[in-house]
Amino acid sequence: MKQRLEDAIAINNEFGNPDLFITFTCNPEHLDIVKCLREGEAANDRPDIVARVFRLQLKQFMKEMTQDNIFGKTIAHIKVIEFQKRGLPHAHVLFTLDKDDKFTTHDDIDDVIRAELPDPNIEPELYKLVTEKMMHGPCGEHNPNAPCMREKNGVKKCRFNFPYEFNEKTELKEDGHVNYRRRNNGRKLIKTIAGKQVELDNRWVAPYNSYLLLRFASHINVEKVGSTTTIKYLYKYVFKGHDAAVIQLERTNDNQRVIAYDEIAQYVEGRYLGPVEAECRVNEYSIQERSHSVIQLPVHDEYNREIVAPVNADIEELRKALTKDSKLIAAMKLKR
Repeated sequence: MKQRLEDAIAINNEFGNPDLFITFTCNPEHLDIVKCLREGEAANDRPDIVARVFRLQLKQFMKEMTQDNIFGKTIAHIKVIEFQKRGLPHAHVLFTLDKDDKFTTHDDIDDVIRAELPDPNIEPELYKLVTEKMMHGPCGEHNPNAPCMREKNGVKKCRFNFPYEFNEKTELKEDGHVNYRRRNNGRKLIKTIAGKQVELDNRWVAPYNSYLLLRFASHINVEKVGSTTTIKYLYKYVFKGHDAAVIQLERTNDNQRVIAYDEIAQYVEGRYLGPVEAECRVNEYSIQERSHSVIQLPVHDEYNREIVAPVNADIEELRKALTKDSKLIAAMKLKR
């Protein structure tokens, strides 16, 4: 994971900061999954079907983004698939667009990203999908025990910052963040939480793209980005590690307690592997993907490097091996 992070940063250095951050989450109620189930089966009974359908959907999504260029010419991308504890996969994908297709104005962003409830009379199918797939929460005062709530300095807040403020116009901040247009136009959705009815408006809508939502009928969060911090998010497990901690206490013969630390056993016992992830790995599906290959250069001192020659090499073969450039030196000469 650490090496993948370094490769992603190298791609970023070559092609510039990413422009779009899209999270594609598997929908277990998607027709492509449901129609393959036998009578009495649910999606969680068939991780093989879930894994295969999600892979095909993701493959089609990547084709439309990188070959059909539905949002403009894509010059680089980085993809990472993660698996939730309940087993559903989701993909985080960063796309870097060509300089002529970048989003430079609020109108450019509004053409691609929406964060409002559509008109149910004009776009009934889209309205149904947004209300089912793209509404957050509710959390906060309506549901203080929601999974997204985090306590800091004695105050509980949503870690995704919902609900957002109403905003009449999309705003681009200097740090690359975007305040999307969320107009107070009176459109609302009534949701029942713990027996209470809660009104949700545009402040609770996760940013989406109309075409992708209608095309794949899944939770697809689309965000405009412009900094390298999103790359760190893709490889966050480098920094926070796996969701596991196992410590075993054993009592020795002299009645003293010591910590028994077996690194391999702890990794095997502590690692959580869900059925859909197992299916993806058994079938050797790609979990990570990059648009470009990154070559690792072996770093060495000028006169201290590996020399490879046949076992019974003669003087001429040894001389040839000694004068052959290493990959690092050859790259330096190429750059010169």
